[in-house]
Amino acid sequence: MAVTPPAKLVALTRTGAVAKTIELHDCKGAHGVAVADQERIALVACEQNGTVAVVDLTTAKQVRVLKVGAGPDVLAFDPGLHRAYVAAEDGPTIVIDVRPGGATVIGGVSVGPNAHTVAVDPTTHLLYFALHDVNGHAVIRVMRPHDVPAAR
Repeated sequence: MAVTPPAKLVALTRTGAVAKTIELHDCKGAHGVAVADQERIALVACEQNGTVAVVDLTTAKQVRVLKVGAGPDVLAFDPGLHRAYVAAEDGPTIVIDVRPGGATVIGGVSVGPNAHTVAVDPTTHLLYFALHDVNGHAVIRVMRPHDVPAAR
């Protein structure tokens, strides 16, 4: 049986040259990525093993792996609330509190079938989910952040 090498987060220069490579351990199927710029944190959805790799961009090291459930896909970050939202094709949307040096899962909610895309408006904090089949119709579900429970 072939051994799968670890996923990698690669930083490129403006010319496309590799500036830095960060190995993501315990991350299978690296897929979506979100950057919390002011917190200096990158989050990478690992769809094949239901995790999110947390990378400290100041030290260029992976600091944590968060269990988030099946099929994490697209991530969105709200800088005003310090929250990342992880949409999943197979499971609930997970809420992650992001602070300098790390991140913690604080809650989640089922948004609808195949809710594997999410976007956030940083001004209003509204969340947008594209659902491809709700009673035979495509739907954009809009939620307020307090509609996505955060268990503290």
